[in-house]
Amino acid sequence: LEAMDVLVEIIRLAHSRFLSYYQTISKHHQRIDVDTNTSHKKREKGGKKSTKDLQNVQECLVAYQASVNRVLQLLLENFPVKSFGETTNPERYEFSNACMCSALAELGGGVLFDDGKRKASSWVNTVFSYVLPRLTCDEDSYESKTEDDSYSESVSTNILLKVVMKLLLPLGKNCGDNAKSYLLSNTTKRQEILEAFAKAFFPRIYCPSVPQHVIYATSSNVELERKIKNVANTAAGRTACILVTKLVAQSADSLFNDSTDTEYATLLLQLISVLPTYLVAWEGKYPVETGLVLASILSVVRQWNASGNVSGESKKPVALALEELCLGLRYSLEALYTPIEGSPEVQQPRKKRKKASIKQSCIVEGLPEQVQKLAIGLTGLLQSPTDVTAKQMSRICSKALTSQIVTTDGDQDYEAVSQDMANYIREVMHLSRRTMPMPTYLSFLLDGSGIELTTGISLLQKQSPDNLFLYDSAIDQLSRFLTT
Repeated sequence: LEAMDVLVEIIRLAHSRFLSYYQTISKHHQRIDVDTNTSHKKREKGGKKSTKDLQNVQECLVAYQASVNRVLQLLLENFPVKSFGETTNPERYEFSNACMCSALAELGGGVLFDDGKRKASSWVNTVFSYVLPRLTCDEDSYESKTEDDSYSESVSTNILLKVVMKLLLPLGKNCGDNAKSYLLSNTTKRQEILEAFAKAFFPRIYCPSVPQHVIYATSSNVELERKIKNVANTAAGRTACILVTKLVAQSADSLFNDSTDTEYATLLLQLISVLPTYLVAWEGKYPVETGLVLASILSVVRQWNASGNVSGESKKPVALALEELCLGLRYSLEALYTPIEGSPEVQQPRKKRKKASIKQSCIVEGLPEQVQKLAIGLTGLLQSPTDVTAKQMSRICSKALTSQIVTTDGDQDYEAVSQDMANYIREVMHLSRRTMPMPTYLSFLLDGSGIELTTGISLLQKQSPDNLFLYDSAIDQLSRFLTT
């Protein structure tokens, strides 16, 4: 098996290097018309140099494609690798077969000369038949295991998910173009593998704030949500989320098109409904993936705002599912602003500890500022923020002001958003004020201004002279939003 793994990795590396070279020469020869039936004849001397160079490129591509076809045939003849008898380590064979699957997808998926218009070869059906049963919802795969026992299995799952990505996404650019061409051209099989993927990584979860249950479950399942959070922090969980973001990128603008399959669109919205659970499980540890997920959700929520004037009776099933998704997101995104359990508490300025306390940091506060804007913008786009969200938003804004006092006084430093971000939160909530109860909005302004935390503090004892004007700044921010 070790020798097989090394050989497969060498094949994948060589093909990767060739694709880099092919992209380079494609820039110089924007159109390379290759006759695959061309024989390797001895070129005549003379002629223009550019013509000779182009002929060299053409012959190399033909020869390489022929080599790729032979390697594909060789891999197919030996796939999948099986033990001759009983084995005590079946995960080891799964890992080798996953690597071979990846090699087949990379070699067979990179059609060089016809821009993906050629029919997929037999390897696609072979890989599909192997991958599909391994995407079943095996509860044991969510359980925490020791690193030695689960390493091969987790890596195998991650590799297979990348193969699934090649099967589900269009050839060429992952965002797709007008004429989409897929390696797995059978629409029924693509839907089948997508359903298996959803069942394994994005099962339906419960949300108490939705009146109907089109994409959400009808009852709560704490054990299921715990298992989702376990798998979210694995490499396979992150790869699964990236696959969902790419599926959204190619379909977000066409959810309501007549050509879009209703079953596919509804299933895609179900996948999106589980993404907040992954965000909460990550706790800001993966800011890049968090930003991609939030951007994907934003692109879908915009479609809901555009179709919000349609009456409930005339709504299509996709529109009903999208409405349920957005109503559920208002509830599920609350956890991004709620303090994380177990994070260290921050000490208040000594003379104010009895009147107010700063809670622990939340997920949004630990993210880069660009990702913070995505999360807050999403909350504003959903409108009608919940009481919990409004309360936590006010806490974040208040913390941003108070942090300037605590850090300059030499007390414990802690995570807080910048003043510019706090103002952005106030502006977003101000734009949403007509969709929320007035007492909730006024409480947000008063609690988020930081007036209560700055009143009565002996600012003259602080090290920074800027602290003298913190109270005035809080009054100014409050007055601005109360009078506009």
